Amino acid sequence: MKPLFKTIYHWSLDKKQTRNVFAAFILFTIVLHFMDTMIRLNTGGWGIVDMQLSFKAEKFYMILEKMRISGLGLVFMSFAIDFIYPIIYAVALIMLMMKAITESENDVLNWKFKIPFFIAGLDYVENISHLSLIKLSPQQFPDVVLVTSWIASIKWSFAILLLLWSIISYSLKKMDAQK
Repeated sequence: MKPLFKTIYHWSLDKKQTRNVFAAFILFTIVLHFMDTMIRLNTGGWGIVDMQLSFKAEKFYMILEKMRISGLGLVFMSFAIDFIYPIIYAVALIMLMMKAITESENDVLNWKFKIPFFIAGLDYVENISHLSLIKLSPQQFPDVVLVTSWIASIKWSFAILLLLWSIISYSLKKMDAQK
């Protein structure tokens, strides 16, 4: 892991690499949002995020049935993209964190920099679980739906908190530098 974090640290110092990572992040975010919008248009307003945070098996399987009626092609394409996206957002988050709190290359070994990969790992568990639930339907697994929804909630909570913390830390660092 050490070489990976040092590589990301050096990318964060290179404006071109930073631009490339954040451009990939923005591109994948836009594509996933577009796909979710298309899914919502075809299902009467239900999308991937609704499925992620359904918590109740009845709601999950109702959303899945609406997706099945409209065709699962877009759903599977969005999952395919969502298997690349966690690595991109993890690296982007780490780079943002590095800009916010690192003073030297040695700082990158701090445990905080592993959190984005933990979040990405939760995303992979969630994606695999959802794909399994889709593949195994119409057989229903309410406990798996509940656990998967909790995993999605934890993932989103960590991601939002880490993003906010990074933005605030970066802003405070910039304000200190201007003094």
